[in-house]
Amino acid sequence: MSNTIGTLKKIISFFNASAKRHLLLINILDKTLIGLYQTRWIEIHHGILQFKLILPEVIIYSYIYCRYFIL
Repeated sequence: MSNTIGTLKKIISFFNASAKRHLLLINILDKTLIGLYQTRWIEIHHGILQFKLILPEVIIYSYIYCRYFIL
């Protein structure tokens, strides 16, 4: 469980670390990724559920970002 939460935290911090990535994520998904706070289990639960719902869009967004902004 801790490995899963650690991976999700890294993905969320990747998108939130850059203003450009964060803005594009908001424009494409109309949502932001909420953080996973280790001390509040209900917050972790909500964050995991939200991530699960938008995972396909995050994958598509990641492909678009890598294709057009990194190359």
